[in-house]
Amino acid sequence: MKKCYLQVIFIFTLLFVPILNLSSEKSTPTEKITFALLPLAIQEEFKKVADVNSITEIELEKECEGISVYELETQKNGTQVVYIYSNDGKLLEIERTIKYEELPEISRKTLEKKYPNLDIKMVESIQINFYEVKGKLNGKTIELRIFNDGNIELEEEDDEEEEID
Repeated sequence: MKKCYLQVIFIFTLLFVPILNLSSEKSTPTEKITFALLPLAIQEEFKKVADVNSITEIELEKECEGISVYELETQKNGTQVVYIYSNDGKLLEIERTIKYEELPEISRKTLEKKYPNLDIKMVESIQINFYEVKGKLNGKTIELRIFNDGNIELEEEDDEEEEID
């Protein structure tokens, strides 16, 4: 009887868990927009880094906290670059396709050693900024990394020399 019960649970898991997972997935809503619909701050900042005529696509992504980000995809001389901005015109991230040979030597050597059979299809250089914030939380010194996209990583401080009052 116990064996039959376990088989029923196993079959239920195989049949229904994938369905439940699919229905709970939420994707970030995006919409394609034109350069003229971008906030003025983004238009001005983008013109400082790239040519408006190089834009191939602009997407507005509505994030879960009600904050929107704008992705401006460009193409020039066979290189794709994506610029990601916040509403206020702050550049959050730059993604650039590069050739494998453009990776730093240490990165190539590490990849070749750990993944000798890797069939590389694309390499991107991604530039992101983050800020370190140190403070006290419940009597402990902590260090936070807050990224331009709002994500936060918490690191507890062990180093007493770094203790702050």
